[in-house]
Amino acid sequence: MNSMREIKRLEASTRSPIYAGFSATLDGLSTLRAYKLQDKMRRVLTDYLDENGRAWWSYLMAARWFGFRMDVLAILVLVLTTYFAAFYSDKVDQGLLGFALVYSMNLTGLFQWTVRLSTEVETMMTAVERIAAYANLPEEKGYDAKLSGVLELLDSGHESGMPVRAVSADAGKGGLEIRNLVVKYREDLPAVLNGLQMSIPAGSKCGIVGRTGSGKSTVLSALLRLNMVDEASSVTLDGGSDLLKVSLEETRSLLTIIPQQPHLFLGTLRFNLDPFNQYSDDELWNALHDASVSDFVKSNELGLLFRVEEAGNNLSVGQKQLLSFARAILRKSRIILMDEVTASVDYETDATIQRTIRTAPSLKEATIITVAHRLQTIADSDRIFVINAGKVLEEGSPSQLLQAPDSYFSGLVQKSGEKKAITKIAGDHEKKMQAVSEETQ
Repeated sequence: MNSMREIKRLEASTRSPIYAGFSATLDGLSTLRAYKLQDKMRRVLTDYLDENGRAWWSYLMAARWFGFRMDVLAILVLVLTTYFAAFYSDKVDQGLLGFALVYSMNLTGLFQWTVRLSTEVETMMTAVERIAAYANLPEEKGYDAKLSGVLELLDSGHESGMPVRAVSADAGKGGLEIRNLVVKYREDLPAVLNGLQMSIPAGSKCGIVGRTGSGKSTVLSALLRLNMVDEASSVTLDGGSDLLKVSLEETRSLLTIIPQQPHLFLGTLRFNLDPFNQYSDDELWNALHDASVSDFVKSNELGLLFRVEEAGNNLSVGQKQLLSFARAILRKSRIILMDEVTASVDYETDATIQRTIRTAPSLKEATIITVAHRLQTIADSDRIFVINAGKVLEEGSPSQLLQAPDSYFSGLVQKSGEKKAITKIAGDHEKKMQAVSEETQ
């Protein structure tokens, strides 16, 4: 029993890569054919099948060996019963002896089937065991914390049978003060961020740059509390409550993230923009217009009922990213986190996204924190933070960092091959900010 349970677990774990590899191959079929990798992927799938086949063969052999042992025991009982019947034929009732012989013969099939069936039930319960293990995973830290009043439940939504909508009663202006931020991805791994310090003014457009592995995306994950943040760290909103100490619901309701890879689900376009049916059609169309994607939606006769395929496979990456912006605009969050949102799109779509960030009414006053893949993307930011080895190496406006001697940011710009364009964008932004400041005075 113990052996068969473990073999069944092994068979299940070796079966998963087959499905995952097959699905990934279908998704990237055109790329594999373009690079002529069909034979390589066929060998990979064959290896997966061989590994699973060995586990399945072991399971079958264990079952057959078990059946053979059961047959040996049943035959042994039949032989002993036959000798007993022959030896005590004159002392025991003939009917009882015949009864014993008949049932001993049936034992060969019935006994093996019964015991094997009970064994199969127990081995199949390993699937339930895995589900129970996932169901009993510990909840995220802070998930059950009581809300401190920042979240409200809309009575109208509750009464109408719609999902309850959590809305921030006071999102503040969006200023963040990050102090001594220490972050790990696992207890046994070293810290990715080591006492990071950042001060982000409300309504500012900030960029975060650095080498691969410096901890740029980890900063955004830490704000959403998706990793392990040290208890001594603090992220205060507008000088008030610490976002690391309040409930997860409250923290995440104040932030909106636009990831590098946009996520869409099988269903209508309306469902993807507003899955909980919280906004009117006019609000959806306004968000699509602000995100510069309304013309595409209007070109389809179904409009908001346009059917999105699984993972948005019937849309381009640029269109999916613009729809992600429309979702962010709908939420009207005061803090927008953007994790290399233009890394997978062309320059034209990049320009559209940058224009959306600067012209969308709901984003104009929002605090936007951008992790940059292209340095041109953050060249007109109000402030740039350069991160290296989990700490802020330098910060300031793009023009200040470009003019500073021995600037790390200037070195990155030099190596990008776009120094002229970046310098021009940064200079134009500096002049624009000075003009605005003079008008205000």
